[in-house]
Amino acid sequence: FEYLVLKKLAQIANELKDLSLEVRELKSGGTVAYSDLRITGIPHFPLKSTEELNMFNAKCEQSEEILLQVITSCRRIGGNDLKNSTERVLCMLMTKSLATEYNWIGKRFTNRPRKIAITSTLIPKIVKQAVMKDGDLEFTEH
Repeated sequence: FEYLVLKKLAQIANELKDLSLEVRELKSGGTVAYSDLRITGIPHFPLKSTEELNMFNAKCEQSEEILLQVITSCRRIGGNDLKNSTERVLCMLMTKSLATEYNWIGKRFTNRPRKIAITSTLIPKIVKQAVMKDGDLEFTEH
């Protein structure tokens, strides 16, 4: 009897290990294709230029419905933790080359071109509401 219990326990442990690997793979690679995130009236993701981002921002400000569609689409991206989810959503929303044109408050650093404040767009709001389970949570100041 003891042998049978240990044998079953080993089988369960192996199945659990296999399931854990599958879940980990789905979390890291189970991303939604950007082409699935097309929303009528706004540029396709990822946004590639400041002009596209400005147009996207204007459309989202004009229509709460479009903004909610974007947030809902971004929630489908997922991730392993808050940091990973945030990075994945940002990569979905804008290209890396566009992201390099922005910083948090648009501050200019010595011997570098002036950046645009990302806080002047809806991107922080979208990311916050997409990655947090409760969109009403507040960011912690550091």
